[in-house]
Amino acid sequence: MMPREVAWRLFADELNAALPMATGSEEYSPNYVLTPLGA
Repeated sequence: MMPREVAWRLFADELNAALPMATGSEEYSPNYVLTPLGA
């Protein structure tokens, strides 16, 4: 049995709590999200 990957679980929780932020209106503008820890 493999040990649990705590980092994956923490990242998944943080990603689920992230707020999507729209940026530019151009076709290839990047999309960003704001996570609770600011990453």
